[in-house]
Amino acid sequence: FLDFYGSGGLANASAGNAGPGAATANHAGPWTNTVAASYPPRIYQASLHLEAGGETLDATGVTITPGIATPTDVIRPSAAPGYTGNATCNVPLPDGSATGKVVLCERGNPAGRADSGFNVLQGDGAGMILTNVAQQDLFTDLHWLPTIMLNDGTWQGQDQPGNEVRAFVDAHPGATTATFTTGTRTEQTPDI
Repeated sequence: FLDFYGSGGLANASAGNAGPGAATANHAGPWTNTVAASYPPRIYQASLHLEAGGETLDATGVTITPGIATPTDVIRPSAAPGYTGNATCNVPLPDGSATGKVVLCERGNPAGRADSGFNVLQGDGAGMILTNVAQQDLFTDLHWLPTIMLNDGTWQGQDQPGNEVRAFVDAHPGATTATFTTGTRTEQTPDI
């Protein structure tokens, strides 16, 4: 950014999501216009339904992608034959290793949330469930395939189901199916 400023430009960069403590804002150099982000007054809420052996789990998440209406098998990326990455779907799944399946990925891929979905798509996955592993922001990213994102911990004063979803799938390996709805615009309290 300093070089860009030196050539006459001014970069607008995010202050980040750390904090709220002293010195937790990113991009504090005087050659950068540091900006904050906030939640809008709406989110695109969707419902996830998991089923395995007569047991069910329903959870609420967010998406702007199409949903999955037909019960579809759910796997962890580690169950995809030949997969060499981790639970964040940080590397492409081998071609055909997730054909017709929804892959449950954990947020944390250093390349980004949408890259996790791209990596699932490389294995011919039908969709992705993306869970935060701690309370973090929820995003309605434009994914490469149908994706629902769920939080973990507490968000906007309500308990979130991310850990329960991971535990449910882990308790029923190879036996869990999922459906989820397309997100619908839902009003929320903005953080302005």
